[in-house]
Amino acid sequence: PWFTKGDPVKVARDSIDYAREKMYDTVIIDTAGRLGVDEDLMKQAR
Repeated sequence: PWFTKGDPVKVARDSIDYAREKMYDTVIIDTAGRLGVDEDLMKQAR
């Protein structure tokens, strides 16, 4: 699922809560600040 609207902190917390309920072990929270063309930043994301 995608959570994209609202207060960023609330969106992140709600996403983590959702993942816990569904027993997911990974949550990716992406801010609009990273670009796929920025190789160093993308290495950090991996």
